[in-house]
Amino acid sequence: GLSLHPLLESRLTGGLVLPLGESDAGAVTASPSQSTRKPARAGKQPTPRRVIAAVARYYGLSTADLLGPSQRRRHVRPRGLAFHCLRLLTGLSSHAIGGFCGGRDHTTVLHSLKVTARLLQADPGLAGDLEAIVESLGKPSADLSADC
Repeated sequence: GLSLHPLLESRLTGGLVLPLGESDAGAVTASPSQSTRKPARAGKQPTPRRVIAAVARYYGLSTADLLGPSQRRRHVRPRGLAFHCLRLLTGLSSHAIGGFCGGRDHTTVLHSLKVTARLLQADPGLAGDLEAIVESLGKPSADLSADC
């Protein structure tokens, strides 16, 4: 098989179409492994920087505190919600999210997404925080999905 860079490989498994050559007739399409990895809505998507800033602002943190190495709950929970929002609103891969969030490993991001999804189901307050953050970014709450 082909040996691909991990970031390219993650985008291909997410359903990226790459044109090969001059025409689109030879495009290679990879089927998405999960339909929920697609962005919530095409068109005006918030940038990763805007998403991170919105989460930090909502919790009264600096982006440095949000993305820093702290393991305090007041930093970890918002950081997990930032990862969740990035996946939900931008469709970024775990590799890309890790890169935007302090160079974290993709497995750290995946673990955080799993924990945050569980917390969102169990904690209505956190789910309300997610809704408020998404709405502050100009997305209707109908676009929310707990399954990332």
